[in-house]
Amino acid sequence: MGLFRPDRTRREQPDRLLNLKMLIFAVGAAVALAGVAYERQALILAAIIILAVGVLLRFVPSRGDD
Repeated sequence: MGLFRPDRTRREQPDRLLNLKMLIFAVGAAVALAGVAYERQALILAAIIILAVGVLLRFVPSRGDD
């Protein structure tokens, strides 16, 4: 499908890493907000790294197939 019309078909199995991905996003967002609130570049950089790990998990196969 196209960019504006995502494929809505169901997957055979749910994403086994979904809870981990959501946790990483929540932690990264909290660290980013703390970095902005306290104006700390180190916290903002840490948040970017945490969120990058979450993005990289997108490419890990979540089902039994490779």
